[in-house]
Amino acid sequence: MLVTLELAPNPASVGEARRFTVDTLRRWGRDDLTTSGALLVTELVTNAILHARTMVRVILERGADFVRVEVRDGSPIRPALRKHGLDATTGRGLALVSKLADSWGVDVDGAGKVVWAQLAEDWDDESSEHLYVVPDLADVKDDDPEVDDEDKPREQNGETRAGGSAWMGRCA
Repeated sequence: MLVTLELAPNPASVGEARRFTVDTLRRWGRDDLTTSGALLVTELVTNAILHARTMVRVILERGADFVRVEVRDGSPIRPALRKHGLDATTGRGLALVSKLADSWGVDVDGAGKVVWAQLAEDWDDESSEHLYVVPDLADVKDDDPEVDDEDKPREQNGETRAGGSAWMGRCA
């Protein structure tokens, strides 16, 4: 099952995407994924608004044993994992996505790109301590060992998934 939400490129859209995701997951009986789903869509929509500055489409797909979160924007520029100092106020979004998702990646086409993340199960919600841990970028698995400092297209050297896109990262 697929559901979509079209969003304008403004900060208020992030909260709208988060509410849409949580409400949809609850309707689907996947309360176990609301925490990670809300965090994922928040990071992906924020990145699209900050960097692409185009209309954004959130697509949620429910499968038998997974939920896929996709965020489409009009920019062909691939997001890049970046290493920032501890005092930096930005730059940790994709590291967080890498930690939360079972797998994630980017598909680029003539209309822009889709950044997607797939969830199969959520953490034990008895404790929310994991929400406050800053991901260690050294632990993030990335197919491209180089760290980009600019928004520019990257060549992908990763394995290819069915459908032809390169895997960007995968949690162990």
